[in-house]
Amino acid sequence: MGVYDRDYYQTDYRPQFRPQMRFRWPQELSAAQWITIICGGVFLIEMIDPTGFVVNFFSMQTGFHAFELWRYISYQFLHGGFWHLFFNMWALLIFGCRVEQMWGTRKFLIFYLACGVAGGICYPLLAAFGILHGGLPMVGASGAIYGVMAACAMMFPNTVIYINFFFPMRLWQATLLFAVINFMTVATSGPNAGGSAAHIAGLAAGAGYVWLWPKTQIIFSRFFAKSNLDSWERKMKEYRRLQQEVDRILDKVNSQGLKSLTRAERNTLRKATEMENRKNRS
Repeated sequence: MGVYDRDYYQTDYRPQFRPQMRFRWPQELSAAQWITIICGGVFLIEMIDPTGFVVNFFSMQTGFHAFELWRYISYQFLHGGFWHLFFNMWALLIFGCRVEQMWGTRKFLIFYLACGVAGGICYPLLAAFGILHGGLPMVGASGAIYGVMAACAMMFPNTVIYINFFFPMRLWQATLLFAVINFMTVATSGPNAGGSAAHIAGLAAGAGYVWLWPKTQIIFSRFFAKSNLDSWERKMKEYRRLQQEVDRILDKVNSQGLKSLTRAERNTLRKATEMENRKNRS
């Protein structure tokens, strides 16, 4: 057979297989990735909002606005500039994805938002006591991310990260360093003291959760085990009392006849019969 006699040189030839390179959007994104996308979209809305309504209505503020509960969640998705957004989301994807893989999406998401809420509570609270100068809106996911970083540091303390992309440091050391820097900023009423207070609160909430959760699980498991045991003992005592009462009633029937039973004694026999029937069916 000549070269030009082969199938693929014929004018009516159609290949059976046509491999193609396909680009597909990932079928399932993690919670950390979704948060990153949402924060990016909200930032674009902030950029095109000439009135500043989005920041004013959804940011965390002091005074009377601290009682507007939606702010404790919504402020976490706002950011004060591109680099603020970039470094927060960069840290979230590094630490958050790892914690989410350990805990699962639902638990991670609740934990993340709760750490952010802790940061949101801290800012107006310290402002109310005069420790911080309130009045300015607070935005950013930093409080939640500090909580995630604290959790990651407690679970993977010896992981090496690079501060400012150049200086290697173990994760627990870096977390402690950031905590000290933020504490000093609050203590000296330095720039962004409100944000630093939220960082500390989120970090404390994250570390406290990781440290306390195993202990609370042990306490709750012991409590519920004891409760189940107490419930079982009560049921057994009630069953023994019922048996004693049934024996007394049967003796009365043997000596005085069925007509001598009161309505309460008849109900007791009926209850005992139903209990025995349920036991036999099970």
